[in-house]
Amino acid sequence: MTRTRTVVPRGTALWLLPILTGAAWSPQAHALDPFIDATDTLNNPILSSGVAMGAWDMNGDGLDDIVRLDYASELQIEYQQQDGSFTLLNYGSIEGSSWSLSIGDVDNDGFGDIFTGGGYDGLKVLRAMDAGTDYALGTLAGPGVFVQCSNFVDIDNDGNLDLFVCDDDGVSTPYRGEGDGSMTFAPELISAVSTVPSDNSGNYGSVWTDYDNDGDLDLFIAKCRLGVTDPLDGRRLNLLFQNDGEGNFTEVAEAAGLRPLAQSWSVDFGDIDNDGDFDAVLVTHDVISRLYENGANGDDVGIFTDITDAAGVTADFEALELGIQSIFEDFDNDGFVDLLMTGRSGEHRLLINGGDNTFTAEAAPFPTGQLGVQSAALGDFNADGFPDVLAGFAVMFNQPSGVPDRLLLNPGNDNGFLDVRLTGVISNASGVGAKVELTTADGTQVREVRAGQGYGITVSPVRHFGIGANKAVQNVVVRWPSGTVDMIPDPPINGVIHVVEGCGQTFHADADGDTFGDPRVSFSGCVPPEGYVLDGTDCDDADPNNFPGNAEICDDADNDCDGEIDEEPAECNAADSSTTADATATGEETSGDPTVATDTGADGETSGDGPSQDADGGGCGCDVSDPNRGRAALLLLVAAPMLRRRRSARAS
Repeated sequence: MTRTRTVVPRGTALWLLPILTGAAWSPQAHALDPFIDATDTLNNPILSSGVAMGAWDMNGDGLDDIVRLDYASELQIEYQQQDGSFTLLNYGSIEGSSWSLSIGDVDNDGFGDIFTGGGYDGLKVLRAMDAGTDYALGTLAGPGVFVQCSNFVDIDNDGNLDLFVCDDDGVSTPYRGEGDGSMTFAPELISAVSTVPSDNSGNYGSVWTDYDNDGDLDLFIAKCRLGVTDPLDGRRLNLLFQNDGEGNFTEVAEAAGLRPLAQSWSVDFGDIDNDGDFDAVLVTHDVISRLYENGANGDDVGIFTDITDAAGVTADFEALELGIQSIFEDFDNDGFVDLLMTGRSGEHRLLINGGDNTFTAEAAPFPTGQLGVQSAALGDFNADGFPDVLAGFAVMFNQPSGVPDRLLLNPGNDNGFLDVRLTGVISNASGVGAKVELTTADGTQVREVRAGQGYGITVSPVRHFGIGANKAVQNVVVRWPSGTVDMIPDPPINGVIHVVEGCGQTFHADADGDTFGDPRVSFSGCVPPEGYVLDGTDCDDADPNNFPGNAEICDDADNDCDGEIDEEPAECNAADSSTTADATATGEETSGDPTVATDTGADGETSGDGPSQDADGGGCGCDVSDPNRGRAALLLLVAAPMLRRRRSARAS
C-alpha cells in the first residue's frame, strides 16, 4: 500500500509539534449534574426500540440524527435541526423484528445508509435517496442468518464499505461492498471460524479495531452460546482475528489475553489512559465483566491485562449482572474516556474516568426512575459539545418492552472540547477505520471511527474530544485507512472541524474581516486558522470597503477590485472636474476626502454582494471550484466554534 502524508504548515514560520503519546495528563474537574430528559422534543416521544438504535448524520447537514426501529420493525428518523428541534421521517415497516442496526455510507454519496436484521427475516439494506430524506429497501442475497451484531467496515480496504454480520447459529457472514450500494456475499473476505472446532455459532458482539497499532483493522467477536456450560467449547470462546495488512487474519484471542472463558456479550475498545493504544471492556454473563489495559506493565501493545479490581469497578460490574452494552466516551470533557454500561437486570452505570486508570460511578446520572437503561446510542443531540444518550428499554435481551425510549441530554460543565467530522476521498466516505489523534499541552488522545458496534448499535462517527481547561489544541492528526495522513495545527476549539481526506487547500489572510482574502498571504492545509478564508481575490486587505463585487464610490480607491479607481459612477469624474475648476477659480486646494458615504446595512456591514455561502456543514473540501467561497469558510470554520458553544440545557 502506498502511504502518503499531508503535512499542514501554519504560515511560513510553523514548527510542527510532535505527537506526544504517553505524556502526563492533568485530570480536570469532572462532576456532572444529572442528565436532562428531553424526550418531549422528539416528534415521536412514545417510540419503543428495544435494543437496535443508532446516531448518524443522515442528511449531511453536520448534525447527529436519531435512527430507531419502533417495536424493532418500523424505521423512524428524527433529523436534528439547527434550532435544537427535530423533524421526523416515518419510513414505515421493514418487516421482521430487528436486533441489530448499523449505519454507514455504502455508495460514497455522502449520506448514511442502514443495515438491519434479526432472526432469519432477511439482511436488509436501506439506501439513502433524495439527499438522505427517503430510503430504498433491499434484501441481500446469500445464506440465512440469525443476526446479532453487525458492522459496516472496509475489510479489503478498497475504499468501499463492506458488511460483517454476526450469526448466532453459524459462522459469521461477510459481504463485499461494490461501491454503488450493492453488496455481494463474499466469504473469502474473512473466515471467522472458531479455533476449537465447532459449528461456529454463538457470535454476539463484534468490533473492528486496530488493537495492535499496526495500521490495519482487526476483528474481535464476543462469543456466547446459551445452554453451553463447557468453558472450552468453541461456541463460547472469544475470537480475536489479527490482520497482517494483506487481508490475512490469524486468531490470537488467548495470546492477547482477551479470552476469560466466560459467556461474552459485547465489547468496546478505547484509550482509557491516553497512552496511544486501545484498552478494552468486555461484557460477560456467567462471571463479572472485565476491564483490560493494553500494553500494561511494559508489555507489548496488543497484550491485555485485567485491571477490573485495580480500576475500582468490580462492585459496579457485579451489580449489572447481565450486561448488554459497553461504550467508551468522554462524557465530562476532561480528556479521558469514561464508560457507560447498560444491563438487563434494571441496572446501568456511568463510570467516570479519574485519569489514573480508576473509575467512579456517577450517582443517579439518568432521570429514569427505577428503570435500568438496557441499550443506548450516543451522539451530540443538541450540538453543545457534550455527548448525549438515547436510552432504550427492553424485555429479555432485545425485545421492545413498550417503555418509550428516552432522549437524555448531557448537562455539561465548563470543560472545553473539539469534535472532528471526517469525509474520505480515497478511503470510504464515512471515514470508517480512520484514527484521529488530538494533542494539547497535556498530551495526546486517540479515537477510531466505527459504523456498528456493541450489541447491535451505532454511535455517532463524529470523533469527540474533551480538552478540560486547555484553551488551545496544538494539532489534530487523521490517519486514514488509505495510508494518507492529514495534520491540522492549531484548530479552533469548542466546535466541530470537518476534515476531508488529503484536502490540502490554500487559504488566504483576511486582515480586514470582509471575507475576501489577500492573495499574497496564504496557508496550505485542511482547516483554515482564525483570520484565513478560502477566497484570495482581495485587492486591499487593509480596507474592508474594497473587495470584489462591491459598489464603486468616489473615494480615490478601487472598491470593486477591478483594477480601476472611481470609474463608476460617472458623477465621480464630473464631481472631480467641477471641484477642480471651482478650486482653481477661488484659489482653494482640493480635498482627498470621499464625497459619497458608504452604504451600510442595519448590521453595520458595507453593501455589495459577497460570495455565496457553502452549504457544507463546515470545513474544507478538496473540490472547491468557486474562488469566492471565503464567506462560507469564515462562517463555518471560524465563527461556528463560537456559535456552537454549549447552549443552555433545554428543560424537559
